[in-house]
Amino acid sequence: MARSAKAGGAGKAAAMLRFLGDPSRAALLLLLAERPSGFTVGEIADALAITHSATSHQLAGLEERGIIEGFREGQAVRYRLAKSSVARGALALLRAAARLK
Repeated sequence: MARSAKAGGAGKAAAMLRFLGDPSRAALLLLLAERPSGFTVGEIADALAITHSATSHQLAGLEERGIIEGFREGQAVRYRLAKSSVARGALALLRAAARLK
């Protein structure tokens, strides 16, 4: 039983690593780390040179996993890194990987 529980945890970890391995998602998270006050979808799309639709799709997946959070500011919705261990760990992993040679 303990073995299958460990395998389940390893499977979840591997799935998260695959999810974070997408270059657009990685760039988006590194961008969000630059401004704690967050970005709108349009600002992210412009900064990363991707469509608003692709940006929204990436944001939805990240928000679903608790890595980012959206919040309303006036009529706009802004996105920032969540204050969670998952978000901190994801960002640390991406920053470490970016430093690899």
